[in-house]
Amino acid sequence: MFYVIGLFIGFFFFGATVDRFWQFYNTSGFFGRLTLPEWLDLSTGVVVFLVIVMAVGMFWAGEKLEKIFTTRRNGVS
Repeated sequence: MFYVIGLFIGFFFFGATVDRFWQFYNTSGFFGRLTLPEWLDLSTGVVVFLVIVMAVGMFWAGEKLEKIFTTRRNGVS
């Protein structure tokens, strides 16, 4: 239910502010295909490795935070 409410709030704010960025949205131009390796000026293998390292790091950090917050909630130090 909250997702639907958030969706409608997003619709409302988009509709209320679309006039402010309509000029930019329609005249900014097409930049073509831009990939992470092109943007970062690195090889594809390096970018894939970095994305995997970031994903594993986030999973690790999530597990650590989950352990911290569940022990605090349960009253265990």
